[in-house]
This record gives sequence, structure tokens and C-alpha cells, in this order.
Amino acid sequence: MRESKRTEVAFGINAVFTEIESKAEGCRYSDCSHESEASCAVLESGEINSARLNGWKKLGAVERRNNASLAERRARDKDFGNMVRPVVHEKKQSRPR
Repeated sequence: MRESKRTEVAFGINAVFTEIESKAEGCRYSDCSHESEASCAVLESGEINSARLNGWKKLGAVERRNNASLAERRARDKDFGNMVRPVVHEKKQSRPR
């Protein structure tokens, strides 16, 4: 999928997971993560296999990451670095010498 054009990837995900896409349109909230939200049409239907739902979520996350702009990627990386830096510093300070 990484070698495909980005528009083809989104189309392909929608084509392969049509039943999930159609159920997701019925969710109460547009930003539903389909995890445990009330009024989630995907979860309430009981028709979607959890492994298939997880595959759809994973491909969607990969697509969003690949479509992120350079500025968005840098901001995400900077946020991650800011989160990790204190932990690494604390670990270095607690080492016995």
C-alpha cells in the first residue's frame, strides 16, 4: 500500500472495509474511535469481527501518518521527544556509579 498513490490507498481502504465504513457513518459523533463510545453504530451492530475492525483502524492510522504534512510530523516528533526526554534524564541520574 505504501507504493500506491495516496488517493488510491484511501479508496482501497474504503472498498475493502465497506461494511465498517457504512456502519461508521451512523455513529453519533464524527470523531468516534469505535472503542467504547455510547451510540457507536459499529460496536452496537455486533456484526463486525474485532480482528477486522482492528485491521481497519490500523490501516487508517497508517494512512493518516503517511498523509501528514512535514510540519505535522515534526510537531508530533517534537512532542514525543519532550515526553521522553525527562524519563531518559531521570534514568541517567538514577544509575549507580
